[in-house]
Amino acid sequence: MSFLPVTWFILTGIFFTVYAILDSFDSGVGFWYLFLPSEERQLLLNKIRRFWIANKLWLLAGIIALFITFPRVCIFVVGSFYPVIIIVAGIFVFRTLAIKLRNVVRNNLWITAWDIIFAIGGYVLPLVIGISAGNILMGVPLDSNGHYAGTFSDLFSRYSIAAGLIGIVIFAIQGSLYLALQAEGITKKKGTYMGNDLLDRIPYPPSLPDSTECYFSPYYN
Repeated sequence: MSFLPVTWFILTGIFFTVYAILDSFDSGVGFWYLFLPSEERQLLLNKIRRFWIANKLWLLAGIIALFITFPRVCIFVVGSFYPVIIIVAGIFVFRTLAIKLRNVVRNNLWITAWDIIFAIGGYVLPLVIGISAGNILMGVPLDSNGHYAGTFSDLFSRYSIAAGLIGIVIFAIQGSLYLALQAEGITKKKGTYMGNDLLDRIPYPPSLPDSTECYFSPYYN
């Protein structure tokens, strides 16, 4: 047996896993972003700016590895989730613009607009990633050629939406950890408090995916 496919499979998984961990810190900040004062928001953006592009390179490396080593899987992902890919790409573009352009114009309306755009991305990105992961775990309909046979609305099942909400919670916890580690003063304390408070409101997090699978998946109905 050739170990090359297995090696690339492991490397591709590592690329996507590292991206999910690192970028969830940056994106998770968006969950709490509007709860912070304006001056604290700018300090956080200055910290995020240094690693923003670097974190996206892990995603790019995973996509390139997937395309080169597993082209059929890549075609399936692109064909099945191209609306999701467009949404994610749009979020990356607008959040990058928000980081770059927030302070270009010294106008409260201008700054508030970019703050809202950045925060919206912190909610939509984990929701979209969670919905996509939920569909992959539950399974999607394919035709004889391996192409997606459903419609866009079929991607929004009870199970996938539950997975999307769990994604938001996970990113929010990661974001609070980032605040607790990288922020200073009162914001650091806020990050620790918000993360602990969110965890206290979630009973038995390890059992949450299993319980949602039993309740939301059509295979259990």
